[in-house]
Amino acid sequence: MQSHRTSTSRRRLTIADLRSVTGLIIGLYVTMHLSNHALGLISVRAQEAVRPWVMALWHSPPGQVLLYGSLSTHAAIALIILFRRRHYLAPIGMSVLEVSRMARRAHMSVCGGRARCTTCRVQIAGAAGELPEPGELESNALAGYLRRSDRLSRSFLRLGSLLE
Repeated sequence: MQSHRTSTSRRRLTIADLRSVTGLIIGLYVTMHLSNHALGLISVRAQEAVRPWVMALWHSPPGQVLLYGSLSTHAAIALIILFRRRHYLAPIGMSVLEVSRMARRAHMSVCGGRARCTTCRVQIAGAAGELPEPGELESNALAGYLRRSDRLSRSFLRLGSLLE
């Protein structure tokens, strides 16, 4: 009889997971800190009774490593997210494809943005009604797509606007 090993799939730690954990740790510290202040409104004796417990957790070496590590990690993740932002102010006269390339974001376009293959197709969320009507080349290329919000990135952003 053979033993079957079940493969345990492990989920990789993501930046969002790390941000959530560090945010919870910071939130726990702030909650305990403000709760101790609230106890001071009841009586100084109540506040002084709880203070050693709070101090024991956050002023111990493991507590300080946890707190300051969470603060610095959370701040670093905020900077990483800011660096990875996906909003760009598109100069007048540039297409989404041109702005993507200018921002060094990978954007597939097999035909080089000549409205032949639709690999540069993007879906516009929210502002599809504000876009100009597609030209003849774009209309022909997108004839098989049912959504009005599908456009070719090579052509629709000829006005200056915010690109997401």
